Amino acid sequence: MTTEAAQACVLPQAGMFSKRRRARSAAHVWTVHRVHKWAGLLAALWLAVLGLTGFFLDHRDWRWMSQPVMPAAWLAAPVAEKSLSGAISLYQVNPQNALARLAGGLRGLWASADGGRKWAPVRFEGLGVQPQVLAIVPDPGLRWQRLWLATDDGVWLSADGGHRFARYALAGQRVTALTPSGQAGMLGVTDRSRVFRLATEGSQPVAWLDLQPLAPHLLPANVDLSRFVHDLHFGRGVFSGAASLLLNDLAAIALVLLPLTGLLYWAMPKRWKRRRRSGRETPAHVRVRSIRWLYRLHGPLAGVAALVPIVYLALTGILIDHGKELGPWMRAVPLVRDWLPPVYSMSGWQGEIYAVAGYPGAADTLSIGTRAGLFTSTDGGRTWSREAGVNGFVWMMRRADDSLFIGGMGSPSYVKRDGGTWQRLQQAGHMPSDASVLPGGGWLVKTRHGARMTGASGKMPAPMPPSPDATWFDIIDGLHSGLLIHGQWKWMNDLFSVAAVLLVLTGIPRVWRRGKPSLGRRTKR
Repeated sequence: MTTEAAQACVLPQAGMFSKRRRARSAAHVWTVHRVHKWAGLLAALWLAVLGLTGFFLDHRDWRWMSQPVMPAAWLAAPVAEKSLSGAISLYQVNPQNALARLAGGLRGLWASADGGRKWAPVRFEGLGVQPQVLAIVPDPGLRWQRLWLATDDGVWLSADGGHRFARYALAGQRVTALTPSGQAGMLGVTDRSRVFRLATEGSQPVAWLDLQPLAPHLLPANVDLSRFVHDLHFGRGVFSGAASLLLNDLAAIALVLLPLTGLLYWAMPKRWKRRRRSGRETPAHVRVRSIRWLYRLHGPLAGVAALVPIVYLALTGILIDHGKELGPWMRAVPLVRDWLPPVYSMSGWQGEIYAVAGYPGAADTLSIGTRAGLFTSTDGGRTWSREAGVNGFVWMMRRADDSLFIGGMGSPSYVKRDGGTWQRLQQAGHMPSDASVLPGGGWLVKTRHGARMTGASGKMPAPMPPSPDATWFDIIDGLHSGLLIHGQWKWMNDLFSVAAVLLVLTGIPRVWRRGKPSLGRRTKR
């Protein structure tokens, strides 16, 4: 057979295989397109709800989120129960007079003089609404004769046992922690980032401390999967400071923008077709420009920019929804710290100081509570050592004389007397938000599920202030979790999370292949 004859036999076969490949490719593209379209149409509304509510939940520190809106009894039972249990996060008892109590949190502060049977709102001079109260601290010298508050509007002082407070320092700044110092005065933290000394007398009350970062060898080698999942989902798992939260905000905005632009991209050509049939045809340049901008907003802008955070928020949301079942497994899975995002290197303190404690008689000694554990400095923050007896996330500390209580987030709670060793508390409950020393010894520990006693004999009732109203946060949180709709809505959230990941996976090849919209096909007559 001649060369020409051989080529004549081969070329048609090669062309045939090429056509088959093109046909298979076209079928694949068509399938991806259909999956993307129907997943988007079915999940669009709820994905937008998750994005919008998630954005506000990321900023629960905004004061309006804590303002009462409606009676909690109007809400679904799980949401109402969660609202009532979370209304009070702080609870302090006067060790010299157990009838005198203060209770509060993000909704404000209440005082009782009869053991909690009756409560009255505390007065804040010069404020029309109560601030968010983040810590209640008796004076180290005068005890309950002088009380200090850390709030979202600076430090406040009471000289009448907590019935009236006057502004003291740092107006307009969010003071996230406050504690007695090793010398006359207090130690505090603003925005979980900067530590200051607060003088209780004099005209210059605030002095800022220059803390040096932790040496890398002090950090634990591993981080458990549960901690990493929660950090990612709640906006603190990628970069330090506000950068991680901005990624979450980007994903939340994209989850609102993508359904909107996707629905318009699907619906507008249909509307134009109906208008043409009725004799009111939309000009071609309007159609082309509209489709072009919708495509750019939907794919190359919102879709590509928020691709990574959308995926990790969807996947971590599924794991958190099933924390009760998956929690033990996630806590048992170690992740190597060196392989995790930059925030876990702890190269600075921005957004990492959850609690602070001073030590009586030791002016330069302080301890810092972080997600990586507890660290102590004896030279004013120049060098640090790790407290070997404390494991996990330390997010709350309370001092009473020579005793220090530590509350963990997803980790144990501990107590230690100065000069002693750390003792793990089995009865402290999950995520203590406050602890008050009791008149007979021991601690009254406040958790989301109420107050309980540890290390003391007998019982002390801890009645809470009445809080019949739900806040914007309660409503938004109930909508985000689906508890406003049904107690088992988490399974629907799982499906929508899978849909979000599927939309990302099917959207990438569409953007990659097309580069720009097929204007002629989308706008043809």
